[in-house]
Amino acid sequence: MAPVKRKPKVGSGTMTVKVYPLLEETIENGIKWGINRVFKHRESDSITHEQLLDETIIDTILHYVMIEVCERFEFPELGEY
Repeated sequence: MAPVKRKPKVGSGTMTVKVYPLLEETIENGIKWGINRVFKHRESDSITHEQLLDETIIDTILHYVMIEVCERFEFPELGEY
């Protein structure tokens, strides 16, 4: 098996992550997943303001936001939460 050729270094700095845009995209994706999940089994796409504030809907959206966040970010062990 031939050795893997490494690309030459370009520049002298290190690569950094733009955390805010990454976190924003991650949260947006989680909101989209959560909303899609909320409406998956609804007969109507219309929803009232009161229904939108229902704890079940909020919990579902939050759940999917946190799934997305945990996919892209590592957290030190926090124990059970």
